[in-house]
Amino acid sequence: MDQQQQQQHLRVRLLSGKLVFEGPASTSLDSLQQLVALRLGVPMLELLFCGRAAGDGGLLTTLEGAGHELVAVRDAVMGSLLDFVGFVRHNQDPDRGVPVQLPEALQAAGDHRPLMLHAVQLEGDALAYASPRLQRDRELVLTAARRFGRALQYAATELRADRDVVLTAVRQDGFALQWASPELRADRDVVEAAVCRHGGALEYACAELRDDREVVMCGDGFALQFASTRLQADRELVLHAVSRDGFALGYCAPELRRDREVVLVAVRRDGWSLAYAAPELREDVEVVETACARDPSARSYARSNRRLARMAETERVR
Repeated sequence: MDQQQQQQHLRVRLLSGKLVFEGPASTSLDSLQQLVALRLGVPMLELLFCGRAAGDGGLLTTLEGAGHELVAVRDAVMGSLLDFVGFVRHNQDPDRGVPVQLPEALQAAGDHRPLMLHAVQLEGDALAYASPRLQRDRELVLTAARRFGRALQYAATELRADRDVVLTAVRQDGFALQWASPELRADRDVVEAAVCRHGGALEYACAELRDDREVVMCGDGFALQFASTRLQADRELVLHAVSRDGFALGYCAPELRRDREVVLVAVRRDGWSLAYAAPELREDVEVVETACARDPSARSYARSNRRLARMAETERVR
């Protein structure tokens, strides 16, 4: 059969493989959609078409170059798939990384590359419902990771050790670092990218990088929480951290919570960080005034003394 004859003959199957149309190719996607919808007894607008070839990159909007075999998918399949993604996102602890079981009717969708590629473009964590074969598909995983970094948890083991895949994921969500291979959690560039995105991602870095001053300084205040004990006592680093996020005062060494300059920098940034200051500084009038100027509720963390009592009485009278 020559190429022209192949293009004139068209087969359309369901995801299950059932043949629902075989005959001359329609002149347009719309006319084919109408014909197949009539045979299936479903609304025409609910039908989507995918190419059968493994390399197809998504749902079809035209028959041009589509080949001679298509897959018909009810739009309800895509809707249900994304509904399940939404259900997991809002009702399940994402750290567990265990997706709910798809209904049997949708399981075939998980091994259909064009459909899954379209799904992860809409919701990256739809990768959870891809078949093991597609969770090893580098292009599909990269697409998911660009949309939702934590989709890395659903990727095949070998892709969680792929530097480009992991960098893509942690640049979208630093906490994706927790699913990277041990080797990449010890990769300075990967860890820096994650910590720059979310300081708390430092928790998943190797011990050596948690003791790396430059790595810790590139993150926000949360990074100090997971820094080494040595760095939590580094005055310059702590000043840098509390100048960005006053609450980082709660993660530094005890002696720095007694450091008046450090505490003043923290409460200027976040008044309620007064809660983490040493007791003697929580009754220091200048420190308390500075904290309350930033956040009046910080007064609840001040320790009582006569001068502070007079300040409170003056404010009450006003």
